[in-house]
Amino acid sequence: MDRFQRIYKQGTIEVMEIWVDTYTGVQYLFRRSGYAGGFTPLLDGQGKPLTASQFSAGCAAAPCPDEAGRDTK
Repeated sequence: MDRFQRIYKQGTIEVMEIWVDTYTGVQYLFRRSGYAGGFTPLLDGQGKPLTASQFSAGCAAAPCPDEAGRDTK
């Protein structure tokens, strides 16, 4: 699936990941512990979704980070 890209991962059994919707730039937190998990948007102090601007234009306007956060362009 090309729409979502994982940009951060922590843990193996208790996993926390940050995903970005490449169409909107909105960042999401995914949390898994054992067989349970959840996915929710990350919010700023005003309750608005956090965005990654480099993803909102399909990475055309700025370098795209890989999963380790390094620029790929």
